[in-house]
Amino acid sequence: MRFFSSGPGLRGLLIAAFVILAIIVIGSIVLLQRTRDYSDLVIHSQAVANRVAAIDSLVRQAESGQRGFLLTQDHQYLAPYGRSVAQLPVAIAQLHSLLGDDPQRQAMLTQLQKMVDAKMAELKSTVEAQRSGDHGKAFRIVDTDVGFKLMTDIDQQTRAMLDSIGAELTKRTDAARASGVWAVLLDVVAALMLAGVALLSIATVSRFIAALHGARRELEATNENLEMLVADRTSELRNANEELQRYAYIVSHDLRSPLVNIMGFTSELEAVRGDIHERIARDNSLDAEAYKPIDKDLAESIGFIKSSTSKMDRLISAILKLAREGRRRFVGERLSMQELVGSIVDSVAHRAHEAGTRITIGMLPPLTSDRTAVEQVFSNLIDNAVKYLDPARPGEVNITGREIGSMVVYEVRDNGRGIDPRDHQRIFELFRRSGAQDVAGEGIGLAHVRASVRSLGGTIALESGLGQGALFRLTFPKKWTEPEEQGV
Repeated sequence: MRFFSSGPGLRGLLIAAFVILAIIVIGSIVLLQRTRDYSDLVIHSQAVANRVAAIDSLVRQAESGQRGFLLTQDHQYLAPYGRSVAQLPVAIAQLHSLLGDDPQRQAMLTQLQKMVDAKMAELKSTVEAQRSGDHGKAFRIVDTDVGFKLMTDIDQQTRAMLDSIGAELTKRTDAARASGVWAVLLDVVAALMLAGVALLSIATVSRFIAALHGARRELEATNENLEMLVADRTSELRNANEELQRYAYIVSHDLRSPLVNIMGFTSELEAVRGDIHERIARDNSLDAEAYKPIDKDLAESIGFIKSSTSKMDRLISAILKLAREGRRRFVGERLSMQELVGSIVDSVAHRAHEAGTRITIGMLPPLTSDRTAVEQVFSNLIDNAVKYLDPARPGEVNITGREIGSMVVYEVRDNGRGIDPRDHQRIFELFRRSGAQDVAGEGIGLAHVRASVRSLGGTIALESGLGQGALFRLTFPKKWTEPEEQGV
């Protein structure tokens, strides 16, 4: 960081370059707008000149058509005359619009319009006389030289207007050209200033790159050491995890042996109890009433031992299942989640129907992952959603999904009894449960779900509150790969 605070520094050069560019941009915008305004004025002046010339041309075409008709009596010469009669009012109206609020030229146009109207009236009278067959009248009108004088006045008026417009056009063209020259000068000056900043920047960046290369070499050395450390820690963690799985497997087997003995001795106690019942029934000398309290206590003890051993057997089976799952090798394959979740929902459809629960499945994006693990995850979540209903309302379970970049998100939402926010982490721990224990379970399912989701490179999150239902959000990579392929 000392590099930036010494001398002008790269930051100062960047600020200077920014200021220069700001000046260039603002100046260019101003000059561009001025050039555009002048160009618009030039175009407007040209349009006015063209329209004045068009009016003069239309009058001449009308006069030409009139002369041809008078000399030849051929009606085809009236075509230019007819076109001029139709187009002249339009051309004059357009010119009035172009001149806008220019009082001097509007006055000149008004005079021109009067001359044109008089000329067109003179042409019309000769044409109508010729059409009616009164050739003498037509030529007498022509011989008066009224038409020639009107045409001369029109020529003079249009020339005066064109001269005025031409002077204005020259002035506007010069202004536009001057604006362009200033724009070029601004660009040249700006280019020279930027070249100076660029040279200073190159020198500054060269020093910075030299310092950066040194820092990069140090960082590469640090990264190499860090990668080796991460690889060692990952290997240790993998070995510890495998050792823990083997330990759980062995301990589960060792626990099952004495449990089997206890279950066997419990069966023996039940058999002895049966023998006592038979002996009392055969031997009338024995007091059956005195034995009843003992038999009741013995039955309760045997029942307690059997229920405890059954629970212990389920817990040991769960530990064995977790150990086997941890040792199982995942196999990635492309899964149609629509079909996979649909089959799970079908398997619980009868139970859901009995509980009055409706299960809906939205559009679920496909996933490349381990089929067995994914099935177990969704089976557990859907089974819990149906199991932990709120009796106060009909059950609703919705399963939806969406893609976010390289990840796929699935959500299992229900309107059941909900989970206390204080237990959101607790329920993912082994043998831990939340809420009233009125539903059969050992507190293993969600722990297995979280372990499976993590093994598949994903995460699981919970949103819930008491009486508000629960939302489990699962996030998986679109394509699961083994840890070795990920560089772990």
